Amino acid sequence: MNSAAHSGGLGDIVYAIPVMRKLNITTLYVKRAYYFEPYGDLFRASERLLTMNGFTVKPTDGSFPPHFFEPGLKFDFNLDESRKQPRRSTNHIILSYLNQYRLPLEGWTDPWLTVEGKNEITEPYTLIHLTPRWRTGSLVNWKKVLHNLKGKVYFTGFQYEWVEFCRLYGNVEWLPCNDILDMAILIRDCEALYCNQSVSLSIAQGLGKEYHCEFKPGKTNCMMGTKNEYKL
Repeated sequence: MNSAAHSGGLGDIVYAIPVMRKLNITTLYVKRAYYFEPYGDLFRASERLLTMNGFTVKPTDGSFPPHFFEPGLKFDFNLDESRKQPRRSTNHIILSYLNQYRLPLEGWTDPWLTVEGKNEITEPYTLIHLTPRWRTGSLVNWKKVLHNLKGKVYFTGFQYEWVEFCRLYGNVEWLPCNDILDMAILIRDCEALYCNQSVSLSIAQGLGKEYHCEFKPGKTNCMMGTKNEYKL
């Protein structure tokens, strides 16, 4: 049984899950880093989903390089090392992990997430999550996207993301989440997810869910090329 540490964002942590299984990692140290409430920090935001997927999750404090993790912390794998990969901007993030640790690539696009929990929504719905990050140069017309969606539509994510989406593109009801397990339950049960590059995309890919994504112009490191993937 091995341990690992990770200082990346929530999406990177979700992408690390299938790689950690191949490396026989059972304990993950997650850096505490500020996230908007109610998430609080990376550890709190990811703990329940990681635990559901078979990992023991522990927090680690740290600030800036080279001290991402608290001094003296011992672990077997530093998952941040995948950032050394020369094609990390073009290869999918999972491929960068696999290449860094010289792991086989077979089946890397297969769904890998376990998500259990009750959803109070009973009618069919479409889910939107749009973050301000990774959008420079985007030509996606989100007003048109929203207008063309049929049936019930909800927005998930932080409150400030929802407020900004409504201000710019049109009103839609917000479904707040306490952590990414709550978000994963909403994504699991939706008809399709409409998003940009964010943790919601990594969850949809981990579930094998249909998603329509505004990928960052010039970047392909979140593209899988699977049948459930649609580029906006």
